Amino acid sequence: MRALVLLFALALPAVAHAADDDMVRARRFFRAGSIAYERGRYAEAIRAFEEADALVDSPALTFSLAQAYRRQFFVDRDPERAERAYELFRAYLSADPNGRRRPDAVEQIQALEVALFRLERTDVLKQALEPPPPPPPATELFLYTEGADAEVAVDGAAATRAPTVAPVSAGRHVVTAEAPGYRPARLEIDAAPNRLTPVQIVLEPRPARLALEAEPGAEIFVDGVRIGEAPLAFELGVPPGPHRIDARLRGHALVTEEIEAERDEAMKRVLEFEPTPRREAANVVLVTSGGLAAAGVIAVVAALLAESEASGVDAMRGSANIDPEVLEDYNGDVRERNTLRTTSVVLFSSAVVLGVVGGVMWLFDEPEIPPPPTYLPPPEPATPF
Repeated sequence: MRALVLLFALALPAVAHAADDDMVRARRFFRAGSIAYERGRYAEAIRAFEEADALVDSPALTFSLAQAYRRQFFVDRDPERAERAYELFRAYLSADPNGRRRPDAVEQIQALEVALFRLERTDVLKQALEPPPPPPPATELFLYTEGADAEVAVDGAAATRAPTVAPVSAGRHVVTAEAPGYRPARLEIDAAPNRLTPVQIVLEPRPARLALEAEPGAEIFVDGVRIGEAPLAFELGVPPGPHRIDARLRGHALVTEEIEAERDEAMKRVLEFEPTPRREAANVVLVTSGGLAAAGVIAVVAALLAESEASGVDAMRGSANIDPEVLEDYNGDVRERNTLRTTSVVLFSSAVVLGVVGGVMWLFDEPEIPPPPTYLPPPEPATPF
């Protein structure tokens, strides 16, 4: 059927003279007929193609209609289907003798001639019977959907599978449709008297339900949009299709995951983090800073002890009876005190510097969220107009 669509698209110059409103209606009827044909609903395809053929003059559409009649003949074995297909194939050759589907039309004409010959030999009274007068045009709705395999109903009647033709009275009618994975649809349609009105029902897919788990405090993004911080107390509704999940936590590498959401699907993802090299280095620097601070405290305590011992000797320095060895010990305690004071200052200064550096490394270790992804939209279905 895609070949029919392409052939019809190439025949645009032949139908360019049709009025704009007729062209719009013909497009809708042809699209509805194409969907019915692809789903094996040839009787419905015939109805739609006949309506389009009445609005525009196109050999390609004549060929499509002939194919639908031929397929339906092999379904119900109605001789009139074969006769109509035969006439349409010959009409196509007459209208476009050098058309692209000429070999196909010739082949189908030959096959139908054999089928009609066999039918006429088993039904000798067929030629004597006059065809009944055509019935008056009916008021009907041609209901079809794109993609979804929907059940449709008119005015609360029993539901049938789309595409389908529903006989109605002229005026307004309520059309409902349901399909698994889609939200129910409700339309109000005005049916024109004594005409077949095409009605395309667009069903909205139900979103997938996405549950996300991560360490408390982690920021979670979906398609570049911030959702909140973990733990999330709700599920996300995401449209069917590809999505990207990002999660960041200070001091940890960015977590990114690509998912493909299906209609009405329940999904769950657990996002696990790993510390960054910078966070690990910051921890080492902070631990080192703490060690230097502890060493500084020890040096201060030792300096105080040396100061205490030196103070006792210092009180006797004015005495003439002070022992030279004691004086030497005093001088040693003073030197030790001074050395420990200097050491403690160096240790505390180093601890402060490392603490500041480690704190800055710890605080400013937050990954950047990449820009939102861009996903190409699905290709539009081919149309002959």
